[in-house]
Amino acid sequence: MKKFFTFLAGILISIGVQAVDQISMGKFNSWDAEKMLVAEGNVITYDANYSWVGGDVWLGHDLSAYEYVCIVLEDCQGDFKFTLEYEKIAGDENNISQEYQFSTGTKQVTFKLDPARKQKVNKIMLQNTSNGGTLDIGNLYAGSAAEFETALDLGTFSGWGENYDASTHVLTTRWAWDGGQWWLGEADYSEYVNFVVEFVGATCGGYVAVEYNNSIAKTESGYSAGATSVSVPIREEGASSVQKITINGDADAATITLGAAYFVRDIQTLLPQYVTKDLDLSAINEGWSSTYDADAKTITFTGEWGACGWWMARDLSDYSKVVAEFSEPAPANGVLKVLYSDGTSGEQGFDANATKVEYELTSSKKDVNEIYLQLAIANTLKIERIYLVKLNDQTPLSLAKLEYGWSSDYDAATKTISFTGGWGARGWNIYADCSDYTRVIVTFATPTTAGGVLKADYDNGKTNEQGFEAGANTVELVLDNSLKSYVKGIFLSTEFSGTSFEIASATFSRSAMTEGEYGNYHRAVTSGDYGTICLPYGAANYSGMTLYEIAYRDDAAKKIYLDEATDMEAGMPYIFHATSDNISVTYDNTVADYAHGEENGLYGIRNETNDVAGLNADKEEYIVYNNEISKCEANCGLRANRAYIIVSDISTEAIAPMPGRRRVGMGYAEENAATGVENINGGIAPMQEGTYDIMGRQINEPTAAGFYIVNGKKVLVVK
Repeated sequence: MKKFFTFLAGILISIGVQAVDQISMGKFNSWDAEKMLVAEGNVITYDANYSWVGGDVWLGHDLSAYEYVCIVLEDCQGDFKFTLEYEKIAGDENNISQEYQFSTGTKQVTFKLDPARKQKVNKIMLQNTSNGGTLDIGNLYAGSAAEFETALDLGTFSGWGENYDASTHVLTTRWAWDGGQWWLGEADYSEYVNFVVEFVGATCGGYVAVEYNNSIAKTESGYSAGATSVSVPIREEGASSVQKITINGDADAATITLGAAYFVRDIQTLLPQYVTKDLDLSAINEGWSSTYDADAKTITFTGEWGACGWWMARDLSDYSKVVAEFSEPAPANGVLKVLYSDGTSGEQGFDANATKVEYELTSSKKDVNEIYLQLAIANTLKIERIYLVKLNDQTPLSLAKLEYGWSSDYDAATKTISFTGGWGARGWNIYADCSDYTRVIVTFATPTTAGGVLKADYDNGKTNEQGFEAGANTVELVLDNSLKSYVKGIFLSTEFSGTSFEIASATFSRSAMTEGEYGNYHRAVTSGDYGTICLPYGAANYSGMTLYEIAYRDDAAKKIYLDEATDMEAGMPYIFHATSDNISVTYDNTVADYAHGEENGLYGIRNETNDVAGLNADKEEYIVYNNEISKCEANCGLRANRAYIIVSDISTEAIAPMPGRRRVGMGYAEENAATGVENINGGIAPMQEGTYDIMGRQINEPTAAGFYIVNGKKVLVVK
């Protein structure tokens, strides 16, 4: 068969192996509330005059199903120590905890669980190891070794001489500081934060080092004789170019027996798409005509429309909604209400017997003073949990990969772009589908000394940009919705030669768009041709095409019949007939909550693929190509936001044309013989008012649930 087209690109944005599990963690209890203040949501402030002030949070969890736990830090300023304490076990009353010290800027603290004790993790203790400090502690996650670890083969380790036995994994030093290495060349470990070596036995001390290309200083950690493991942090700016890993011993004729060696993954690559943050039920502190029993998690409303909740006075701009779940159905109607700092409020009602209520935070103002629940009558409401929800917005652009540009240089050690010419550029080669994201945010380590732009390149030669002035701390570029299914590059630029920008971070963001930020989708086509389209956003209007849905297939005639569609739903696939050389869609504010939909054998795709035939192992895929429906074999590809057909999934039940709609037929061939489009009904079927069933028979009114044609429009009736 003919080769349709193929796709080859370097993907920058990678997807985690799978999502880890969130583990319930309450509010930290302070050992000295005057020196360690814990606010709602585990926002902790230490008195600047004291160190080694502590607190703890009780877990009491059985974590037998996991190998790792990880604490995410939303902010960290100071020096601290976490201690993970286990329940004592028979025969070993000592060594019942693990410690981890960390400092300003730390984003996660990861513990590998003690396999002998993980069936009962008692608590997490926290102390500041120097005076003062602030912490905003996020969620606690647990995961498997398969999720967190990527192993190096012990058999590929080589000594600096004949001093390593690959069969027994024993390194024998010939003199002090003898050793061996893994040679990795220039391996990309951007998704990882640590490298760990586990020893079966070590009769000497020494160190393990991770070395990088591009003149980036190595990172290393020492170990002592008898050590069971050593962990080395991965330098962020060198993570994409790990050259080698070395192990040295500090004594003559010592033996170091390797047990395992592996990289530990950054938790951000494993987080689920939606991240929640529980509000502390024991800290409910606001209301009227109500009382709260923290032990029973029960609100008792003593009068009509009493209220019970939190005084927050917090910036919740990272979050999109508040969710309340009830452990028993609500006894009456009520509301979940949010009061903003400007005096306005918003609410979401719920009915009697509801078990859950969700309120969407106002996108333009998220400085929240209060969150509370109300009931219409005096009664009790039993709470399961109340939490905030946000899209995981932690997909970073690697600062080690600022390789795209001209008239500029980049120093990875200082994270500084220097522009050697006017309107030079420096940024990232993307070449990826960025449909999941709404914007790119770049934060500067120091205010900019000149103005410039943050710019996106798309595959059709179009661009969009966001300017910033001298003194800027951050710049935020909203991606063009009509173009972001294929982003070529993201870069910074300035007209002032000799300017330098010191970069702190760069992130792809999934934060919600406001209505004004929604854009248009354009595609160059050939008038008269047929094609497929499937967009993640709904259409306020579209032009340059007639849309069709698949009606049914006729196996005897080898034809698929299509009926005209009048609406374009978010995430749903369609076949189109181009009426001009450009199709255009103006988005509305609806977004598909799934990757892409399927209807009657037509399957949408979001990401570009060069192997449509490999998408379903047990079925045969077809695509619309050159106005033919062609069977896919090798090298059958589709660009992003298209659709393919599985003929065997199409209904064979013939239905009458919908009143007021066009119908066309498209032949399909099992061996890709030439097939074409047959205009079965060149005119528009006569428009008839009234109600029809899906077979085109007029009825008085629907008698059962299902699809009906009402005055020419398809509607779903639910009984």
